[in-house]
Amino acid sequence: MQNKIFETVEFIEDINKININQRLIKYSLFMKFIINNSNDVSIVEFAKLQYQQSKEIPTGALTAIFSDPSFGFWLYISKCIENRLINNENIPKSDLPHLFFLNDNDNFIYYHLLDLNRWILGACMLSQIDFNSTCLIRENKIYIPILGLIFNNLNVNQSEKVILDFSTNTFKVGNILYDNIKKYINLANFGGINTNLENDNIYIIPSLLLSGGKVLLDNEDPFITSGWSLLYKNPDGTNYNLTTREAVLSNYILFSNACKIISNVWPEMEFNIANTLRNIHIIESPYDDKHVSCTAANYFGSILLSFGNEYLLAEAIVHEYSHNVLNMVIANGEMFNGNVPEEEVYYSPWRNDPRHISGLLHAVFVFNNVCKLFDKIISNSKNDFVYERQITIIVKLIMGIKVLKEFDFQTKFAKNFIQDLEKDIIGFKLKYTTDEIEYHYSIQLKHLKQWMTNNDKLNFNDNLLLNHLI
Repeated sequence: MQNKIFETVEFIEDINKININQRLIKYSLFMKFIINNSNDVSIVEFAKLQYQQSKEIPTGALTAIFSDPSFGFWLYISKCIENRLINNENIPKSDLPHLFFLNDNDNFIYYHLLDLNRWILGACMLSQIDFNSTCLIRENKIYIPILGLIFNNLNVNQSEKVILDFSTNTFKVGNILYDNIKKYINLANFGGINTNLENDNIYIIPSLLLSGGKVLLDNEDPFITSGWSLLYKNPDGTNYNLTTREAVLSNYILFSNACKIISNVWPEMEFNIANTLRNIHIIESPYDDKHVSCTAANYFGSILLSFGNEYLLAEAIVHEYSHNVLNMVIANGEMFNGNVPEEEVYYSPWRNDPRHISGLLHAVFVFNNVCKLFDKIISNSKNDFVYERQITIIVKLIMGIKVLKEFDFQTKFAKNFIQDLEKDIIGFKLKYTTDEIEYHYSIQLKHLKQWMTNNDKLNFNDNLLLNHLI
C-alpha cells in the first residue's frame, strides 16, 4: 500500500510547524493581554520581565522548549484565565489543576506566570544564556522540560531565586549550589540513559533515541501528573496509577524494542513519531490483564502508556501518535466545516455507547494505522499474537468505514481522507483469509445489533447490517 499524504514526513513536519507557530502566537497574545489589562502593577512588571527575557532567547531554543506538551496545557489554562478576566469572573482554584497546592486566597495569576519561568530556564539552558529569576518549586523539585533534567531534594521555599551562570558553570537554587552544570545539560540534551551519573540531588529522565529525535520516557512531569494522568478516569470509573522511575528504567528495553519493531518494518512512521512526540508518559494500568493508553488534545506531543510487551507497546505508540496527528488536523479546520459535530449518535465497533463522528473518525484512522503496522510485521515474520489482533481490527474497520461514509463530509481534504481509509480497508479484507474475516464479522454484527437494541431511539441505517464491505 502506498503512503498517503498524512503519512509523509513533509505533512507531519507541516503539522508540527503549525502547532509551534500557534503556540508562539497564543503565548504572545496572552502575555500582552496580561500586560495591558492587569490592574496589579506587580503582575504587569513581572509579565513584562518574563516576556522580554523570552524574546532575547534564540528562536530555535525557545521553539524547542515551547514544543513541550505541558506548555500546550499551560497555554490552555492561560486562555481560561483570560476568558475569566474578560467576563469579570473570579478564577476558581478548580480551573488550575497544575496549582493544586495553592490556597484559595493566593494570587493565581502570579503563580501561573511563575510557572512560565521553568520553560524560560530550559530555553536558557539549551542556548547557554544566563538566567536569574524566581522559579516555582514542586515537591522539592524543578523539572526542566524537553531536557528531562531533574533538580531534586530542594529543601527550599515554594518559590525560590534560581541563578544559571555559564561563566562559572554553576546552577543555584536558593542556597543550594550545583557545579559543572554544563555537563548535565549536555548529557540531558543528548538523551539515552545516564543512571551512572545521577545522585539523589540531580538526575536525568531516560529517553529513547529515535531517527527523528529524542523522546522522553517520563513518569513525573508535574503538569502531566497533576493535570492529566492523576485526573483521568476510564469509562468504568477507574483511575490510572502513577509509577516509579525504577519501574520505567527496568522496562526501558521493552519500549526500546517496541520502537525498533516500528522502525524495522515502517521507518517513515518511526521517524514521524519521534518528530512529533516529545514524551511518553508512563503510568500503571489499573487492570491486571489489560494495557491502557490515551491522548489529550491539550497535550499535543505526549501520550500516556502503561507497561506491556513490545508488540502491545508498538501498537499503542502508533495508535496514540495517530490521535495526536488527527487532533491537530481537526483543530486546523481541514476535516470539518465550522465547529466539529458533537452529536453522540453514531455506532462505533470499538464502543458500547453512541459516539460523535469525530470520535469514530479517530478510531478508524488510528486503527487503520495499527493495521498497517501489523500487516508489515506479519509480512516479515509469523507472529500469532499480532495476526489474531489484526483480524479483529480489520472487521471493526470494515464496519467503522461503513458508518463514516454515512456522514456527509464537506471539505476536499476530508473526502480524500475517507477515500484513502476505505482503500486501505478494502486491501486488508482482500489480503486476509475470507473465512476468518467472516467469522469475526458475524461477532461484530452481534455487537451492532445489541448496540441498536440499547439505543433504539437513534436513527440508524439498516443497510449497515448487510454482511458486505461497502
